[in-house]
Amino acid sequence: MNNLKYGLDALQETINTLKSTGFPIPKPFSGRKNNDNFFQKIPENLYQRLETLAQKEKISINSLSK
Repeated sequence: MNNLKYGLDALQETINTLKSTGFPIPKPFSGRKNNDNFFQKIPENLYQRLETLAQKEKISINSLSK
């Protein structure tokens, strides 16, 4: 719970600083587009197995995760 409190305190300090300096407070997620990408490192041998399967199926490795 302490980490959440620290995060909220940091957010409040950021908002206070923006207000005091005249900068606008951005809306949550403003200007940010969700591209639905997820990145995960995997062991090389798993990658090789996925690559082989994708080639066999004639699809991309990314298509295997859909």
